Amino acid sequence: MLTDLGVTDDTRSKFMDIWKSHRASIGLNYDIEDMVDELRKDVGLQLPEDFNFNDEFVSRFSPNPYIDIPLKTIARAKMPTGLLTNMYIGMFNKIKRAGLLPNYPFDPIIDSSIVKLTKPNPSIYVYAQETIHTEPEHIFFVDNVVENTTAASKLGWQTFLFDSSDMEKSSLELDTVIHQMTG
Repeated sequence: MLTDLGVTDDTRSKFMDIWKSHRASIGLNYDIEDMVDELRKDVGLQLPEDFNFNDEFVSRFSPNPYIDIPLKTIARAKMPTGLLTNMYIGMFNKIKRAGLLPNYPFDPIIDSSIVKLTKPNPSIYVYAQETIHTEPEHIFFVDNVVENTTAASKLGWQTFLFDSSDMEKSSLELDTVIHQMTG
């Protein structure tokens, strides 16, 4: 993506410096779209006038065609299933409009950009736990980032690390785990 944006070997470190300076607050109290002018000015990127980071990211996502397998098992077992996701401001709605979310009745949906907490900060897990009124040992958490599953495990949540580089294999493994949990 950086190459597509016009970041070169000469400008990469400046781009990364700007990115890192905002990373902790992006999606919480800083809108990633506010970075566009800074990148134009300080890095010299020739981004189109209507450039939008959320659009750029969403256009690069692809849905997991295998996730319906474990979701059907979850539905048959009548397991309540929520969504706890780190998002940039405005990104979740773009993902929904692009049809990238599975057609599943997630409840609740906890969007970091709305609750102003992000994974792996333990506060977001506590918030989720309080929202669903469930003890930690009754929560099964799936994520594709090891830091996020580690943080949830430390709070007593059961976890599954999803490997996004092999969606089919990981979806089938997840389905097997869910079958074992639901008997």
